[in-house]
Amino acid sequence: MSIDCVILAGGLSSRFPSPLSKVFYPFIDKPLIEHLLDHVTKLAFRKIIVVTGRKTHDYFEAYEKEGLICRVYQQEPAGTWDALITALPAIRSPECVVINGDMPLLDQCILKKIINSNANIALTSTIHPNPIGYGRLMRGTDKQLEAIIEEKHLTGDQYVTNEVNAGLYKFNVDFLKKIEISKNKNAQEWYLTSLWDKGSPYLAETQIIIEDDYRLLAGVNSWQDFEQAEVFYYQLQRESLVKQGVLLKNNQSIYIQGKVIGANHVTIEGPCVLKGPMTLAPGVSIKPFTTIADVDLKDSTTVGSFSYLNNIKTEQNVVLGPFLKAVEGTLIYSSSAIGSFVEIKRSIIGDNTKAKHFAYIADATLGASCNIGAFVVFCNYDGERKHRAFLGDNVFVGSSCQLISPVILNNNAYIGAGTTVTQDIPAGALITRRAPVRIIENWRGK
Repeated sequence: MSIDCVILAGGLSSRFPSPLSKVFYPFIDKPLIEHLLDHVTKLAFRKIIVVTGRKTHDYFEAYEKEGLICRVYQQEPAGTWDALITALPAIRSPECVVINGDMPLLDQCILKKIINSNANIALTSTIHPNPIGYGRLMRGTDKQLEAIIEEKHLTGDQYVTNEVNAGLYKFNVDFLKKIEISKNKNAQEWYLTSLWDKGSPYLAETQIIIEDDYRLLAGVNSWQDFEQAEVFYYQLQRESLVKQGVLLKNNQSIYIQGKVIGANHVTIEGPCVLKGPMTLAPGVSIKPFTTIADVDLKDSTTVGSFSYLNNIKTEQNVVLGPFLKAVEGTLIYSSSAIGSFVEIKRSIIGDNTKAKHFAYIADATLGASCNIGAFVVFCNYDGERKHRAFLGDNVFVGSSCQLISPVILNNNAYIGAGTTVTQDIPAGALITRRAPVRIIENWRGK
């Protein structure tokens, strides 16, 4: 696109109760500014210019080194218009979009709407049920824009106006270069919104794009704004899943982060935390008190309560948990069951294999129809390196066994309870290793 993007991020965040700039304060799962950059960088702007200040300039250096942005330093925080004029020499395209840097929920659909405007000036507004903190759009009886007034300058009935300025603009750059505005007399700042003072010639040049969902335009100035933006984020995430056909129970205690793809007949019960990327196929059921991240769960997988899953994949009809920990690239094939108080990592579990309770399975490949008894430990670490174990099909491992990796248990091997396996086991063999029973009679009488 022959259009640049300017992000205004040079302010002092004076209303935000943190020594860290608000744009770098952790929002959900990463710095607030990264949520905005995620969308902006996907829209093929020719150039993304970030106006920085003394609280943010150094923090943006890493993004510039990655080639995502270029930095322009605003010497003093003299207002949003001053910030835009500071960026003007770096703009190379005939048009530019200007965005306040504190808008973590802004999405690509809204950006595309303003990009498509052909006006010399365009801005986005929304009807906000609680407009405190926002500049207001004042319209005349003919519904035409008469002024934009910052909240600190509102008087009388102006306070009840609930159409707010979102902080998202587009300019024809040649037109922008001709604009002149005066410094605000009260605040000694150049406000970008001074373009739309009452009687301004730029009012007639402006197209207003009204966004229906005010939550997507939430700005963060204060801690209260930050908390409200978090609430909106989780609301929008849950609504996205519901639109995909997912059934949510106790939904306000379901916290969804990142991209989660659902399907019809998926059921999720709160409280739980889901962190994308994640794909949930039809029939997946997630019970309460689970934390799940970076998973691909195929049809009719069930995740029991109090389970923790991270970076795993399942095939169809798998039962997981409750009280399961499964992590680090584990793959579980169809109709298998990994049950209570099992920890499994970096392992492959074949079809119809069972490990129902109290086991540690690490760096292992299990074939189909295996049975892992209670208190089985795959001893994968020798103090220096980790080793793998390989189990064929139909292998039975009795309770309280230790498998000292590297080791191979071939098809149909049978391991008696309490055995420590230190060597490969042939197909169909039985191995036991336990001391003979010793009975001492009349022991209590001594």
